Amino acid sequence: MRRLFVSILVLAVLVVTLTVAPITTAQEPQRFALVIGNQSYHPSVGRLQNPHNDISVVSAVLQKQGFTVLPPVRDARRSQILGAVRELVARLNGAGAGAIGFVYYSGHGAAEKDTNINYLIPVDATEPGTAAFWDDSLKLDEVLRLLDGARNAAKFVVFDACRNELQLPERTSDKGFIPIREHHGTFIAYSTAPGRVASDRGVRSGPYAAALAAELERSGLDHLNLFQNVKEAVLASTNGAQQPWESNGLGRRVYLTGAPALTAAPASVVSAASSAPTFDPAERAWDRIRDTRSIDVLDAFNKQFGGTVYAALARERQAELRRADAPVKVASPTPAAPPHPAQNTAVAAKEPNCFEAPSDAPDVVIRACSALLAGNPVKAVMERALNRRGLAYSRVQRLKDAIADFDSLIASNQSNAGYFDNRQSVHRAMGQHELALKDASQTIRLSPDRAFGYHSRGNIYFDMGRYSAAIEDFTRAAAAKDAFVYSIYDRGRAHAKLGQYDRAVRDFTAVIEKEPGGAWAYRERGFAYIGLKALDKAQADLQTFLRQEPNEPEAVQALGKIRSNR
Repeated sequence: MRRLFVSILVLAVLVVTLTVAPITTAQEPQRFALVIGNQSYHPSVGRLQNPHNDISVVSAVLQKQGFTVLPPVRDARRSQILGAVRELVARLNGAGAGAIGFVYYSGHGAAEKDTNINYLIPVDATEPGTAAFWDDSLKLDEVLRLLDGARNAAKFVVFDACRNELQLPERTSDKGFIPIREHHGTFIAYSTAPGRVASDRGVRSGPYAAALAAELERSGLDHLNLFQNVKEAVLASTNGAQQPWESNGLGRRVYLTGAPALTAAPASVVSAASSAPTFDPAERAWDRIRDTRSIDVLDAFNKQFGGTVYAALARERQAELRRADAPVKVASPTPAAPPHPAQNTAVAAKEPNCFEAPSDAPDVVIRACSALLAGNPVKAVMERALNRRGLAYSRVQRLKDAIADFDSLIASNQSNAGYFDNRQSVHRAMGQHELALKDASQTIRLSPDRAFGYHSRGNIYFDMGRYSAAIEDFTRAAAAKDAFVYSIYDRGRAHAKLGQYDRAVRDFTAVIEKEPGGAWAYRERGFAYIGLKALDKAQADLQTFLRQEPNEPEAVQALGKIRSNR
């Protein structure tokens, strides 16, 4: 079916290309950019070497891509920065609907600990950490509020700030920014993670400016993919020391450097698309539910994946559960038949081969697949065996062995998204979040319309405390054609972590409507209701949860507190 769809799609494109007159594209939106570089600070604050270089490389590529770049602002005071932003807003409003505004700031930035306010530091600010220093600085929120004046434009703000050279007393200040909530209508990119510093090193520019300029050179990337590529490039160039992050307040994808052109696919692309290896969702789904004791869960699995080898395993599991629940019948003894002279009465049961071994017997899988691999099978069989053994290794916590198998798989076949997704899950279990992020992002590149890559990356972001990024990925997973309910559940958890309890309640309610028997959605919604001070609803949800999980300590404690306060 997939091959048929690809063939029909490519044929349709070819027919249109050959028989229809050239189609004129819609007029490109007007794009305006403002670049600000502050480096000549007082020695007591900390001089920088690259902001002027940074804005030069970024403005050059923006101009090359068709942006109208306002006069660069160098070594600016607070009032100069605000004046330049006002000029940008005026240009955007004059351009009408669909305009794009881009602000790039390179220089010092910091957060005042007592107020949790983020600031851009002008060059004339002195006496770091004092009240006068903060009064002379520019609140990040002031810049964002000014940009709100361009209501019909898509705004991008890049803060290449929080440099390590800033001289601030740690007890009153934080060189890194404090996370802020999404700002509607604005995409905000930060060159480094919350509370962390960015590098000012580099010959022609700093590492973030270099990565940003390189991605802006490429046409046809939407803003989400563009900034994800920037992030990965910075992580690689700084050996993981500097991790950019983003806050996406835009409701649509924006092509900063032009939308991708629609061209007919060459025959080689059609052939590759039809023969590319596919990810096996049945294997991953079975790996998640193989220990269940619910006949209904196994029935649902069989309905979705009937005809696969895993459906046979599910039916076998159902039979085991039914036998375990069946009453024991005492049979009348019958005389045993004498053994045949040639038979060994202690014949051991034949161990299943690599692909017959049940997933819930990982040691058997490891032995069987190792025996198969020792015979140097053909590539397709080798890949299946390595994948099964890698999953089995991860199940028994032999994580380094699992990584070795997935490394071998990926070296053999770099176009299978499932292999990268399996490896990221092991990296995540080992706490190697940056490596897990790289694999999850590669999974998404290989299967951009599938849910599992976005869901995996969302979980990694969640583990790292980057809840806004997690929400973005869980939302994409929930919108995919093969979406599953756990993406909505995990998005609710991330909303709750950010104190967005009303959104969390909506997500957990959606989960409960889809799976009313799922206990943990009631638990999480109960805690969200506590955050909203809706204690009657919280009590009802926690009671529902505890009827299925009576000994879960946090729910027991929370319910006790609700009752004691009545």
